[in-house]
Amino acid sequence: MSADKLKSIRSLEGKPVSIDASIIATIFFSEQSGFFVAEVRPLHNDFVEKEVTVCGHLAQEPKPGLHYHFEGLVVRHPKYGHQINAKRIAQIMPSTPRDMAKYLASGAIPGIGRKTAKKLVDAFGDQVIDVLDHDPQRILDLPGLSGIRGKMIVDAWHAHRASFEVLAQ
Repeated sequence: MSADKLKSIRSLEGKPVSIDASIIATIFFSEQSGFFVAEVRPLHNDFVEKEVTVCGHLAQEPKPGLHYHFEGLVVRHPKYGHQINAKRIAQIMPSTPRDMAKYLASGAIPGIGRKTAKKLVDAFGDQVIDVLDHDPQRILDLPGLSGIRGKMIVDAWHAHRASFEVLAQ
């Protein structure tokens, strides 16, 4: 979108919006209700603002660097200003091996840190997500990931995937 066509989020108050964005920081997250408030950076030139506040519900705390698709209404909070009240949220999976390694190492999946993420991406390249989803036994064949540790990672992955798309309340 060209600069002269960009809109301020303020001008969209009360209107539905749909954006793809990267989490910059989680401002608030309730483990009991799943309610969150986060600062995000739109992946495309959606608004004049480079950062936008989004609130909604997720099963897990949104981690910085992860990408989501948000659909909802622009509302004006009396204390915090304009934000997107997301009614539909879907996580966007990374598409390059580099982004996949960053995603896996983000802390969203227990048991996968930088070294394990690198090991997985080195072994499976851009197919790593597909392997985790459809052929997790291959993970258990990697050195250092057999047995209990590998099973823990596969189980954590499946639990994480089950919470991908959550309709906000």
